[in-house]
Amino acid sequence: MTETVDVKLTSDTKSNNGNKANKKGKKTIKSASTAMIIGLTLGLVQAIVLIFSSKVLIGIMGVKPNSAVLSPAQKYLTIRSLGAPALLLSLSVQGIFRGFKDTKTPLYATVASDGLNIILDPIFIFVLRLGVSGAAIAHVIS
Repeated sequence: MTETVDVKLTSDTKSNNGNKANKKGKKTIKSASTAMIIGLTLGLVQAIVLIFSSKVLIGIMGVKPNSAVLSPAQKYLTIRSLGAPALLLSLSVQGIFRGFKDTKTPLYATVASDGLNIILDPIFIFVLRLGVSGAAIAHVIS
């Protein structure tokens, strides 16, 4: 199953690279769809690996097995890994926009996401008293 991305062009040009143009002046670009599928797939793989190997990875980072930091760090990494598919999909979409020489849209999306994270962090951490898990949840949502 391959989905396509429609992109409106400012001029009617004929394509020699396999991209199909339709009557409305839009062009179907297979490489953009492929990039999004690959980003989503790699994000799912990354999430699965991080969820099942979080304790090992935290150990590699130097956290001792009997450390008080281990449990909160493992919770944070596990919750944050749930956002990996969306993050990698977002990165691939940003690359697509940059490929069309549109660097403002990815910037606006990043600023909006960071702003949402700044707002949600204190709410989840302090108001809802979720602590480290709240920080991870806020980051995944944003």
